[in-house]
Amino acid sequence: MRTSYMTPFAFETLTIDATEAGIGCTLASYIQSGIASCWAEGCLEGAQIRYRIDGTAPTATVGVPVEVGQFIIFRNLDEIRKFRAIRTGAVSGTLSIHYWKGAGGQ
Repeated sequence: MRTSYMTPFAFETLTIDATEAGIGCTLASYIQSGIASCWAEGCLEGAQIRYRIDGTAPTATVGVPVEVGQFIIFRNLDEIRKFRAIRTGAVSGTLSIHYWKGAGGQ
């Protein structure tokens, strides 16, 4: 959970389309493993999606469903790195994500 000692350090917008392997957080590969803590939250716009945070690709029918206007909370770097999402219908969703890091993070 984000706390008062965390500061925002990045933002990205992901287009969640029908890519078979699922769409992941682009910035995940740039976040250093040694940061004290990392947290993120994203809000969905446009269309329903499904996601997984166990490193397995979701499908249009398997994964956690997210409706337009709902938030996804990433509690740590592992969840951010393993996140994969796919749209459930013919329209792609857009996930706007803010990232925070803890004191002493890079």
